[in-house]
Amino acid sequence: MSEVNVNPNHSSKYRWFILIMFLLVGALTGYLQMQPSMFAGEMMSAYNLSTVQFTTVMTATMLLGLFVSFIIGAMADKLGVKKTMCIGFIITAIGCLIRIFSSTYMVLFIGTFIMGFMSSVVSATQGKIGASWFSPKEIGIFMGACAATGNLGTFAVYATSGFLPSLQYCFVLGLVLVAIFAVIWFIFGRDAKETSMTEAAHTAEVKPDAPKLKTIDILKMPKIWLVALASVCYMSVAMSNGSYMPTATSVIADVDIAQAGIVSSVYTIAATIGAFLIPTFIMRQKNTKPFCVVSSLLGGVAFFAAFNLTNSIPAIIGCNIVSGFCFASMIGLILGIPALLPEIGVAHAGTAGGIVATIMMASGFVVPSFVVSNIAGDNYGLMYTIIAIMCVLMGLVFALLPNIKQTK
Repeated sequence: MSEVNVNPNHSSKYRWFILIMFLLVGALTGYLQMQPSMFAGEMMSAYNLSTVQFTTVMTATMLLGLFVSFIIGAMADKLGVKKTMCIGFIITAIGCLIRIFSSTYMVLFIGTFIMGFMSSVVSATQGKIGASWFSPKEIGIFMGACAATGNLGTFAVYATSGFLPSLQYCFVLGLVLVAIFAVIWFIFGRDAKETSMTEAAHTAEVKPDAPKLKTIDILKMPKIWLVALASVCYMSVAMSNGSYMPTATSVIADVDIAQAGIVSSVYTIAATIGAFLIPTFIMRQKNTKPFCVVSSLLGGVAFFAAFNLTNSIPAIIGCNIVSGFCFASMIGLILGIPALLPEIGVAHAGTAGGIVATIMMASGFVVPSFVVSNIAGDNYGLMYTIIAIMCVLMGLVFALLPNIKQTK
């Protein structure tokens, strides 16, 4: 049966407002997660943290996803995205509050762990929101925009946190931002079904004769596990790099942390631009696979070169531009693939996204904390060699995934 665009949400002007709100939430989660990266020395001294303990705090938001991402995806399918978002804001605010009053490593870890609930909500619901509100022709724009905004949050940390008095000020600011965003989403958030979309139209847009799937059916799909493996590679790199790039730059280039933060912010600027442009470009190609593979490999080469082949600030900036532009663009594609699979579609996008997000969040905690940090320690050249290898592995996984344009 031919695909017919009968979904009124795809022509609703409100979809752009939903997109903007979702992007702001994505930026917020990135900001909250990366706040401590500019205060690594202060935090390790104040809380008496080892390198591994600091990394576990930086990645604690990922660990929560291991336990709740699948549940969040199922909640989005059953309750709708708006209610799921509101629940996420409440839980995240509690985590921010605990983090503000923490005085020991364990309390700090618990607060950061709870704060990560919204990160899991964003990851698990991204595909569902995109496929519900945007047509296949626009899904590349949605993917790119979502990938870009997480980098905007990191950019805000790198560019501004070095000028704040202390880490405590950052924590308080984070809680205030969560409260503001929660009110905005509660007032203006809307589920796609509230735009008078009929169930018949909903299923027609995805695949009219698609059967209802059980969770076990989705778990048996090899394509979902390939997407999950790609997400493991991406998140392991993203969290390792995000946790240590300013410090690594400071050590390698022998500059103070404020200067290193500015140099590192170049990466996030390039990542923001690339995350929007590359998925949009790739989704317009007949065969998406070669572009995904090449982009992953170029990112790995640039990561390796920046911290192994030079200590020159201009050269590091150049490498940061390439790695940011090429590597960071991949997350939007990874999280969007499940909803684009005809056997998944919008109807099961929340559950499939939750499965992928569960594995992705777990790897974002385990790999940086217990693999990269333990192997590399404070040897940043070795650390970025490992990061480069994981980029290459991500490229190999993309080579095994189907052509995205042929999945709809």
